[in-house]
Formats: sequence, C-alpha cells, structure tokens
Amino acid sequence: MVVDTLAPGESEAMHSHPAGWYYVTKPGIMRVTYADGKSIIWHAKEGEQSWMDAEAPHRSENIGKTTLQYVLVEVKSASVHK
Repeated sequence: MVVDTLAPGESEAMHSHPAGWYYVTKPGIMRVTYADGKSIIWHAKEGEQSWMDAEAPHRSENIGKTTLQYVLVEVKSASVHK
C-alpha cells in the first residue's frame, strides 16, 4: 500500500504502477504525462475510488492549489497458489 501526497507544484519522477485500487483522501488536480508524450488532467474528487489497470511510465504533477493525496493498493502478482 502506498499513500501518495503531492503539494501544489510538486511532481514525481518518471515511474509506473502495476494494476491496483486507489482511493482519494484529499482532492486536487494532477497532470499525468506519459513517456510517449501523451498528457491527461485528473480532477481527483475526495472519496473517489476505482480499480486501475497497470500504468505505463509516467510523471505526475500537482497543478492545483491544494495538496492532493490518495491511497494506492498495488497488485504485485495475480498468480494463484494451490
């Protein structure tokens, strides 16, 4: 489990994520720029939650005026042991 917190103007280095679930604890606005140059804006709402597929390498930047925070539970392996 990861708790990710970005203050206004703060950014993260290029990284990727396996599939997982997220829950927003502090709303905000984030720009996500992928290694291929594609960019999206995420308007994260408090209480928002969802499953997300694995993400390609990207850089995240808080472009809002408030601190953004979310909890991310990453699935490292989906293999089943019998």
